[in-house]
Amino acid sequence: MLCLAVILLALLCPCLPQKSELLGSRSSEPLFRGADRYDFAVVVGPAGTECFWHFAHQNGYFYFGYEVQWTSGLMRNNRVSASAHNPQGFLIESSKEVRGQINFQTKETGFYQLCVNNWDNSFGSAQVYLNFGVFYEGQETENPQDNNQKLNDTLEAIEVSFTTGINNVYFLSKNT
Repeated sequence: MLCLAVILLALLCPCLPQKSELLGSRSSEPLFRGADRYDFAVVVGPAGTECFWHFAHQNGYFYFGYEVQWTSGLMRNNRVSASAHNPQGFLIESSKEVRGQINFQTKETGFYQLCVNNWDNSFGSAQVYLNFGVFYEGQETENPQDNNQKLNDTLEAIEVSFTTGINNVYFLSKNT
């Protein structure tokens, strides 16, 4: 019965409409243009390419950073190529280093393509850390005092936890 329900749900889900961004409200308030960013690592195989698409509105500031974390196999060098393309597929900028950063202003709304490739190395893989996103002018940034308060609270919680742990170890060793 459960299996039938899962299959039925899987068949019906593609039919449901899915939106990739918020629709504008009927009020005069503009759409929220918050920052969104992604940080993760991907393994690019020998002579391989990995591409990602990221949605951005016009007049945003896009950043795309990468760094080779480790390599395996026979590699001529540790470098990978990275490139950013606009929604029409035209190259915006490229970089070919062990670590690099590509920054640009978005001139149109759409999905921007980001690619890393390992074309120079036919016999070795590379794990590449990626960091990309977009932010918009006028976007609220966090108050530095709030960040300091969060840091102090975290350090205080660590200190209390550490002290409790030390006391527990002391009493355990004293009783044995």
